[in-house]
Amino acid sequence: SYLKRQQANIMDNFNMCMMAPQGGNGGGGGGGGGSNPSSNAGKKAVHVKWAGKTIALGTFPHSEAEEKCARAKALTRAWRSTMRPKPTREWVMLELERLGVRVVSGRLGRRG
Repeated sequence: SYLKRQQANIMDNFNMCMMAPQGGNGGGGGGGGGSNPSSNAGKKAVHVKWAGKTIALGTFPHSEAEEKCARAKALTRAWRSTMRPKPTREWVMLELERLGVRVVSGRLGRRG
């Protein structure tokens, strides 16, 4: 139906990959003591949205970041359109890790 297509289009808009450049200079807030700021030079932090929340995929070189983003986007779009009931965010994170798309693990995110 028309309404279902509209809802699917809206959900696809939330199925974004976001890539933030990781600069080699500058302080960036807080951080782990003693880390080398230039270790992330030329890399991008990649994220995907699920259920209105961001899932971090990891930090990759630019070419790999594009590939990870495209793969995560395709997977989440397929899961969203075919799986009933809709998978939980936790399931999506674990599945992305299992498939090698997500390399950030053990982070629960912010609470509260």
